[in-house]
Amino acid sequence: MLARITLLALLLASSLSAGDWRTYAGGFSSRWKTTGPHGHDQEPCAYPQMTNPAPGIFMLLGTDCNPVDFARANLDNSIGFRFGRERDFLSLGPLHFVGGGEGSISHTEYNGSQLDFTFVNATVLAGADLEGWGFRAGFRYGGGAFATTDSRGGLQTWREASVSVPIRAGAALRVAQRISSSKRIMRGTGSRHADVLRENVPARETSLLIVATPGARSSSLWDFAATSGTTVPGFGPAQSLALHTTAYQRLSAFRDIASKSTQIEFSWTSTAQESKLFSEYRGYPGNQRGKTINGFGLGAHRSVDASRRLSLRYGGGIEVADWRDPYPLLVSGNGRVVRGGVETAVTGSAALRYRLGRGLSIEANAQQLYWRDIHLGETRLGVGLALTR
Repeated sequence: MLARITLLALLLASSLSAGDWRTYAGGFSSRWKTTGPHGHDQEPCAYPQMTNPAPGIFMLLGTDCNPVDFARANLDNSIGFRFGRERDFLSLGPLHFVGGGEGSISHTEYNGSQLDFTFVNATVLAGADLEGWGFRAGFRYGGGAFATTDSRGGLQTWREASVSVPIRAGAALRVAQRISSSKRIMRGTGSRHADVLRENVPARETSLLIVATPGARSSSLWDFAATSGTTVPGFGPAQSLALHTTAYQRLSAFRDIASKSTQIEFSWTSTAQESKLFSEYRGYPGNQRGKTINGFGLGAHRSVDASRRLSLRYGGGIEVADWRDPYPLLVSGNGRVVRGGVETAVTGSAALRYRLGRGLSIEANAQQLYWRDIHLGETRLGVGLALTR
């Protein structure tokens, strides 16, 4: 959670400056391009070895497959959050040459050990767009640094094709497909002049972003938001069903009803749920079952101004998601496997929204959910970007 807030704070600091910069934010999914077998259902890279270092002493030496899994990109498909700023530096009719920078944070795990870790990336970008009737189609190249929470790091490069669709004056929705490559550079062992070893961790990423575009304020009744955060299972009498604390991403569209202080919300939330318990998966024991849950929500919110820039928002609604899974994803406290279906949750939420500048706000929010039929509770805490009028 702290990493997300820090990333947003650093990038949003530049949003107060004047000019024709576009700010964008939203979620993305990663599919790692594994060399060799992919997933949990495979043999480990090596087996423990019994040694006899001294008479009467026996030791069982384990094996660490994480470096091998990283080197061949045997990582769990994952979700992340991306935030960036860009502008046109040269325009020749409908052709625009673009430059800027962005950062992202994504969560994954080693498929062998199922140890969770996080990628943090910061890159600069350049590219070109063709624009017509408010639509943009373009291509970007980017490069910079990456680091992981388990002390790996190196160079990341990527190329991306995207299409941006206007959804109101001052706002657009961007769909992009990216090929990224995270290269880790290491020194070989042995002589002082040992060859440099390179690990290439490639992935294909699909993103859905909201874009704050330059332009006059809109008379539209719509606002939009992109949020990233952490969801904590279990609250009060509700069960956690043995799920981990994990990450979620949300895109929301808000429409005024009756007045600007009352809005209806349509939302899509993607959550990387995973069990704490070990079970068997396709004949291989030691699996912590995981599944991405996509929820679609409908809610209503009231807004109260605390100052010229700060407002409080609160409301509630419902969310629907498909929790069906043939493996033991959900397990109750007495060890019984809970078979989920298409489930409905009741929700309540509160948020603080701070206006950074014209049409752009940052928001910190909390949401409580209760999935009625499976008796699962979730507490979601997030921070995000809101495009206002």
